[in-house]
Amino acid sequence: MKSKQDSFLELYEPIHDRFERFCRARVYGDMEYSDLMNDVLLVAFEKIDTLKSKEAFLSFLFGICAVSYTHLTLPTNREV
Repeated sequence: MKSKQDSFLELYEPIHDRFERFCRARVYGDMEYSDLMNDVLLVAFEKIDTLKSKEAFLSFLFGICAVSYTHLTLPTNREV
């Protein structure tokens, strides 16, 4: 039986390049793309059990990426 990590890597390795390009385009100088990638991959690994279809894994990562980027770039102190 495969470990959770092995199963995750099996899904991730074929789409790594596309996911990296997406993250680079998403941050476009606002932050390090690798920080965003790491945050997204951690959340995705923790929530992999909620993935309904292996074919949807890249979309799953894109969705997590959009939410994570928004949270990471929100101003913490708003001036009124």
